[in-house]
Amino acid sequence: MITDMQKYSFVVFHGEYNEFLEDLKQLGVLHIKEHAAEPTEEMQETMRLLSDIRRTRQSLGQPSEATLSNDLPTDGSQLLELIHQTTADAEHTTQLISQLDKEMQRYTPWGGETLQADALSRLTDAGIDVKLYQCPSSRFNDEWSATGAVVPVSNINGVTYFVALGIASLPMPEIDAEEVVLPSKSYAQLLTELKEAEQHSNALQVEAQKFAAYADPILDQYERQVNDLLQLQAARLNTDEAAEGTIRLLEGYVPDDSCAALDKYLDDKHIVALKTPATVEDCPPVRLRNGWFSKLFEPITEMFSLPNYSELDPTPLFAPFFMLFFGLCLGDAGYGLIVFVLTLIARRKASEKMKGLCTLGVILGAATIVVSLMQGMVFGVDLSDEKYGVPESIRQYFITDKNFTIAGYSPMMVVAIIIGIVQILFGMCVKAVKLNKQQGKLYAVTSVSWVVMIITLAVFYGLPAAGVELPTIATYICYALMIAAGIGIFLLNSPGSGIISNIGSGVWATYNMATGLLGDTLSYIRLFALGLTGGILGGVFNQMAFQAGDALPVGVNFLVILIILLIGHSINFGLCLIGAFVHPMRLTFVEFYKATGFEGGGAAYKPFKKS
Repeated sequence: MITDMQKYSFVVFHGEYNEFLEDLKQLGVLHIKEHAAEPTEEMQETMRLLSDIRRTRQSLGQPSEATLSNDLPTDGSQLLELIHQTTADAEHTTQLISQLDKEMQRYTPWGGETLQADALSRLTDAGIDVKLYQCPSSRFNDEWSATGAVVPVSNINGVTYFVALGIASLPMPEIDAEEVVLPSKSYAQLLTELKEAEQHSNALQVEAQKFAAYADPILDQYERQVNDLLQLQAARLNTDEAAEGTIRLLEGYVPDDSCAALDKYLDDKHIVALKTPATVEDCPPVRLRNGWFSKLFEPITEMFSLPNYSELDPTPLFAPFFMLFFGLCLGDAGYGLIVFVLTLIARRKASEKMKGLCTLGVILGAATIVVSLMQGMVFGVDLSDEKYGVPESIRQYFITDKNFTIAGYSPMMVVAIIIGIVQILFGMCVKAVKLNKQQGKLYAVTSVSWVVMIITLAVFYGLPAAGVELPTIATYICYALMIAAGIGIFLLNSPGSGIISNIGSGVWATYNMATGLLGDTLSYIRLFALGLTGGILGGVFNQMAFQAGDALPVGVNFLVILIILLIGHSINFGLCLIGAFVHPMRLTFVEFYKATGFEGGGAAYKPFKKS
């Protein structure tokens, strides 16, 4: 359900306003009404800082097992700056190491570290002109070396590296090749600088390990401080001024069950405040309040949109259906057991925020086990098949084609369609309740009329088609109900409008209902199709595994069967799990929300409080 809100309008003297905001933050119950104002430069800078802190925390990495001494600054701002400096230094050092390594590799064709630093300069001092060249080996001219003025040095990856010498008695020949210029620093100098850079990089890695081990709590506290500052700046942005700036005006919303503490504070401080029940026109924030079961499904509601303040909370309305849909789509008791066990184990170590999701996983896994056992499907094994040795006294209760059909159709397909009709009709009832709440009883008549009409038609035509003859009195009751529903559909669908307008709207609504209801109902066949597909695919992997094992020697066959089963069922489990989340959400957010006339667009209740 949606918690009722109270609207507060505060009038505070400017000299007491900062203290007032701090007190509100301590109370932590007021959702400040936002103005359509652009954030100030100060707020934008604070938001950038907050984003920077969060990115930095995410980039800290995992600490090593080694124990490191903690000599980090305890001030969050100083620590953040130190991390940035260290990160920039590490990036620069990495680039330097790469550059030095490339420079050293340029010496490789010429002997690398064996090339003496002054070898070339000594030749030059002796009056010998020395030039270094490289060219593809296919283009190297042997006549160059025949003169003695060209000396090949090495051949690497199809490239020939050679030295050309020029002296007075033996001029240097014309050479069509690329001249090579060695680095200005010698190989030994580069090697020394590389070792120094690597040592510095290792020291920076140790520093990064310190950050990973000790920085997060400090940055977490700093993030809370900056977030508090941002909230304070936002509160000031949403504050109006009056009486030439001497008065501050602030508006906000407080849930009914949280007003007592704020009212007491206002009385104690003698602060002027106007308190009125929030109305739909105020667009107050939305806080969902549900029991432990429905609360588990609130994250699913939030994935689409929160209801607006005038609507009904859809969470407890779709929660049982979603649980059933998940079980039908996953479609295998073995897979349901995996979900149940894994989420149950994860729940023990999960944070408070994640425990609810883990509990939801436990419930969805349990639902899958129950629904799938009713169909006799466990890890792709169809227990309704007599070859698996399940007693007939048990097999006869499995809901499968082998036991019975409904009008020639698979029983689970019919069950899926029936579930769809039930949820859609339930959604129409929810829509009627919502319209009654928002606009009055007269506006809910049409939705109720459609529910009555659909159920009556199903009874009137469905039972005779199934071989059940309606008593005369039941036939007349059906006629009466259809006439009454027709009046609601064609004459009361637009209260306040003329009869012609109502009839026209009723005809259009009838066309939309006839076409839309069929499509929406058929969408629920996916509940049957996905479960069936997963079961078939699991059975195929089982068959592949044991057929492969039959052709192998004893001992080896067991290992091959195990590998195929693990890989195959892992793939199938992953695909089924994705479908079991996506398609129930699709049926909820499209078919069910459409039937309920869901509007959404509610803003989440976010109280002004300390982080």
